[in-house]
Amino acid sequence: KKWRERGYWRLPEIDIMEFLGHEKTLYHATLHTRTPAGRGGRVTKDGYTVYGTSVDTGLDLTADYHLYGLEWNEKELAWYFDGKAVKREPTPQDSRGDAKYMLINLAVGGNWPGRPDQSTSFPAHYSIDYVRAYKRNADCAASRPPPSD
Repeated sequence: KKWRERGYWRLPEIDIMEFLGHEKTLYHATLHTRTPAGRGGRVTKDGYTVYGTSVDTGLDLTADYHLYGLEWNEKELAWYFDGKAVKREPTPQDSRGDAKYMLINLAVGGNWPGRPDQSTSFPAHYSIDYVRAYKRNADCAASRPPPSD
């Protein structure tokens, strides 16, 4: 179904990486879903569930390119930073089956992190070296080890 035919148009949403420019070592890995909250989930005022994790890399993320990844199957979502797993969540019911959209954007303003002010750097630059999407081959072993650095 198209987004708007599903009701709340952007759910489920899987944020592989959200970066706020003023937190140079930190990024956010988040799952937004209509599936009722389980362990660690937070229900918003709009009635959807958020599973968010702040990942402090200890590195200035603006100084170099990094690899952000997501491995997604019927049972689990696993987020990766530079080849190392940083977060795992069970796959919610509404994240199974339907086609998904892949979005890549640089968001400025909104409710989070808030309106730009005089400390906000403009123009903003968002450099992406490449994006790859794969579908696992049914012949591949399900016990493949995670990527290494």
